[in-house]
Amino acid sequence: MKWLSWKALDGLLRGATKGDSSQSQLDFRALLAWQVLLAAVYGLCLGFFALSARESPDARFLLGAAAKLPVLILGATLVTFPSLYVFLALFDVPLSFRQVLGGMLAANTVFATVIASLGPIVGFFSLSSQSYAFILLLNVAICGLGGFLAMRLVVKALADKPKAESAPARVNAPPLPTESTGETAASASDSISKTSPLPQPSGRVGILGVWMVLYAFVGTQLAWILRPFIGHPEAPFVWFRGKSGSFVDTVLRALGEYLGISR
Repeated sequence: MKWLSWKALDGLLRGATKGDSSQSQLDFRALLAWQVLLAAVYGLCLGFFALSARESPDARFLLGAAAKLPVLILGATLVTFPSLYVFLALFDVPLSFRQVLGGMLAANTVFATVIASLGPIVGFFSLSSQSYAFILLLNVAICGLGGFLAMRLVVKALADKPKAESAPARVNAPPLPTESTGETAASASDSISKTSPLPQPSGRVGILGVWMVLYAFVGTQLAWILRPFIGHPEAPFVWFRGKSGSFVDTVLRALGEYLGISR
């Protein structure tokens, strides 16, 4: 299978990929290749703002965003994947290491595909708008939508496991009671009804919700470290800015500026 297999990407978007352990290594490579390529495409669309909103167009913002978007996605995966696997293992979710990794790669690929599909819209507004606040808020909204759809895939994969996997394992029926054993019919019935406890879908979704909050915090903090992606019209080009400020404060300031509310 080729690394950039359209069949693999199309099957993922149509729900054919469920993070099954039967996926080959080439499948994982295809997902990884697609998410890197599509994230870079979205980065290029973000960089268009530096070509139209500045007195002197600067293509370095375009190249920088295209290079750092894939790093953002892969970096957030490396930081949060161990916690996801451990959380699922502690709650006895019957998923192997390979299945969890496949599910996370699939989610990241969906995220990259969604934002890349909306990239032309971002590029259009980047070339036609002079408002940095508007482009910033548009980017946050698009990334939020992509993250929601990606995590929806993970939740569905955990909640919709085959029924055979979530069915309780019954103990074999004991022999009929006899006078020599002194076993009563009631105790035999109790033995038959014993089941081994297995995690419920609600528990899976709950622990996944906790992990998604952690992933969101890691993703936004890493994005803040890797900034700028868009580039303020009045700020010079740098590959990385300092640690001053915060992601939340910047978004709130941009929202206030766009709505005409000073903070």
